[in-house]
Amino acid sequence: MKKTVLTILASMAVASSMFAGEFKLSFENKISSDVVSISEGNTEFTGIKEQVTAEIETEKVDAGVSLITNLNKTDDGTIGFTEYEFDKAYVEFRPVKFLSLDFNRKIFTEGSYLPIEDDNVANGNIGAGFSVVAKPVENLSIAAGLKIPSIFADDNNKFDFVAGVDYSTESFSVGATLLNPVNNTGFGVFGSFKGVENLNVNLGFSYNDEFKDVKGNLITLGAVYNVSIFTISLDFVSSLGGEGNDLYTALCLETEVTENIIVETQATLNMDYEDSSSTEVIAELGAAYVNGNHKVRAGVAVDIKDNVGVSFPVYYKYSF
Repeated sequence: MKKTVLTILASMAVASSMFAGEFKLSFENKISSDVVSISEGNTEFTGIKEQVTAEIETEKVDAGVSLITNLNKTDDGTIGFTEYEFDKAYVEFRPVKFLSLDFNRKIFTEGSYLPIEDDNVANGNIGAGFSVVAKPVENLSIAAGLKIPSIFADDNNKFDFVAGVDYSTESFSVGATLLNPVNNTGFGVFGSFKGVENLNVNLGFSYNDEFKDVKGNLITLGAVYNVSIFTISLDFVSSLGGEGNDLYTALCLETEVTENIIVETQATLNMDYEDSSSTEVIAELGAAYVNGNHKVRAGVAVDIKDNVGVSFPVYYKYSF
């Protein structure tokens, strides 16, 4: 399947170069695993995940594809590739300076970003299967689109409408989204503040949204603060009512030991306010070594819920 991704990108590169002359190609391959999970005396292989991402930028066209494959135990007990999924596959075409036509491109408002999870809440996306994005003035984006059935869509059986607006400057951003006004309506309002040196704060409220296991009407906060050799990051998502958990929050401290070595300490809490038995606490200590385009990270994580589990998350990432 990885060959399929590379073949697609090679074809897009040829097409893009023919259409626009020069192009920029970026590539990333990340292999990760928790190695084993040890709980109540039982040891289980957790599988290996590989994510291959490649993107092309040209004057008029940008395109990208990201494929995730999983190597794990199969139903017959052997080791093999159990599943794959497209994390993204998009094309952006800019026929004129202030307008773009987007196919399956996720366009997130800045305030919907959570730094530790390195992801956005779903309602922060103003992109769709097909979107038209206008930029009538500097820093302002206005988008409207239609969700269409696709193997790349989160729900590939429905047509629906998406719209949003985002205004971003170097010191702040504000954005609003409207999703599915006919079926299972959702919306969000988001903002970010970058006016203090070394501090980024993202805030949001989203109606009928979902992030990890937290569902419902969500209040979100993401923050990053850099001071000297330390970086402190915070994720906070709380539901005002809905199914699943009511709270996800995480705190991470990164320390630059040397130019190439970073030590990370992280604590995560997941809970349901009305069911204390669902509370989960995860504590993780890890270290990463960065050398040019290569990054290797290894650590140990302790997961406390119904019982105590231990795993050893590792990953290797190469990019150019």
